[in-house]
Amino acid sequence: MADLKQWAMIFCAVCMALGILQMLLPQKEQSAGIKLVIGLYILVSVLQPSLEIDWRELFAEPQVSMQQQPPQDFFDFVTVQAQEKLQKHLQTQLQAAGVQTQVVGVFLEYDSENNTAEVKSVVLQGQANDLAQKVTEEVFGKAVQVIWEEQEG
Repeated sequence: MADLKQWAMIFCAVCMALGILQMLLPQKEQSAGIKLVIGLYILVSVLQPSLEIDWRELFAEPQVSMQQQPPQDFFDFVTVQAQEKLQKHLQTQLQAAGVQTQVVGVFLEYDSENNTAEVKSVVLQGQANDLAQKVTEEVFGKAVQVIWEEQEG
């Protein structure tokens, strides 16, 4: 935005300076040539920023990581956002309870008839313990399936 503001200020200053110059020059047989030169100078000053643009970058294909696929539609996007939010919430509740367990994922099941989503399973990393199971059930209800993964390393 600062570049655009700077370009506009330079363009206005050039136009004003050339307007004053045109008024000071004689209006006889050379006026057509002078107007041509002034018009070309204004055109060059307008087009100058386009020379600094990396056009290859503008038309290049976006690079998408193969590890993280983008959501296919809006529903997938909303589901991923909801899962991440629920995962952070559960992690906060586990830490508040003093449980040293890492939340790997929270998985939702969508009910299209009622237009609702329900947490079906939670993947936790670490040693299985009853306190983590209890906190998870308090947060998501007793119907949630808790899956334990062994801690790496």
